[in-house]
Amino acid sequence: MLSRRLFSLAASAAALHAQLPNQRGPGPKIDEYDPANTKLSHRMPIRSLSDDDLLFLQQLGIRWARIEFGADASFEFMRATQQRLRRFGMEIYSAVDYNYRELDVQLGRGRRDEFIEKYCRFLTNCGHLRIPVADYDWHPANTYTTALVNSPRGYRAREFSQNRFPHQNRKARL
Repeated sequence: MLSRRLFSLAASAAALHAQLPNQRGPGPKIDEYDPANTKLSHRMPIRSLSDDDLLFLQQLGIRWARIEFGADASFEFMRATQQRLRRFGMEIYSAVDYNYRELDVQLGRGRRDEFIEKYCRFLTNCGHLRIPVADYDWHPANTYTTALVNSPRGYRAREFSQNRFPHQNRKARL
């Protein structure tokens, strides 16, 4: 049973809350299909996805895709992929081309300019197809981690230390 004191306290808190500006209330509603809305997508290595896979993703409600084209995807392949996804109600929101991951690019050697040119062509193709995001990450010599560490909260995490990197990757730099 609610005591008179607790009831009074709860009523006072509710009245005070009603007078405060609504900090967590809904803002203007953004249409679900608005390109400015948050995107939930699925990472898709497109060369290995069947139409059955795309149908399944469509049934899950996926509307946006992060397409991994691999390396050297032609404009025609990118456009055909875009059209294929549209048949399943999906749009490409971000795209990935792997030429930037080449060690020659990351270490500034050999065929670097060739791979950079291919990547620039990919970016141009994304622009022509109105794909708004080209994913790019940087992992020197494809090194993601120099150590595994225990965090203060008790989970294991990756660590990258610039000081330890050169020693682990002498072979990659040669």
